[in-house]
Amino acid sequence: LIISFIVVFIIWVISLIIVLAGMKDWNDRGNLGDSFGGINALFSGFAFAGIIYTILLQKKELTLQRQELVDTRVELKRSADAQERSERAFQKQIEVMNLSARLNALNSAVEYYNSKATARLAKGNKVGASIYDSKANDLLKEIDEILGQLRTFNSSTATDDPGRAPAM
Repeated sequence: LIISFIVVFIIWVISLIIVLAGMKDWNDRGNLGDSFGGINALFSGFAFAGIIYTILLQKKELTLQRQELVDTRVELKRSADAQERSERAFQKQIEVMNLSARLNALNSAVEYYNSKATARLAKGNKVGASIYDSKANDLLKEIDEILGQLRTFNSSTATDDPGRAPAM
């Protein structure tokens, strides 16, 4: 842009020198200047048309930019929804892991009580064996409750995500 201004200024200076050096009479110089009036109007019209064209281009660009903003908002909404679903799935996964850890601990305790009960029975201590059997049965009831929670959890997960196949 600056280069074009410099080129125009240089052409103007050269034309001024040519007119001043080539024509000594002011009347001739005036007539020459008047002959460029039509060209001046033509260039003014071109400049005005250029301004109109620039305004139309800006209008089109603003329309495209607005559409891009709308598309971006839609995509951000989809992304936020997906992140919320992912967070819910992660929380459910944590719940399942906690229940699984609890089941493992209860299973270990049941095995321990069963081995103690077997050892007591081997020694002929039926009362001691029944105490350990009772504790093991209490833990088995708790295991059944946790398994029921897992079944409920699996069925609710299948209904939360219609695209997901139900857990077996």
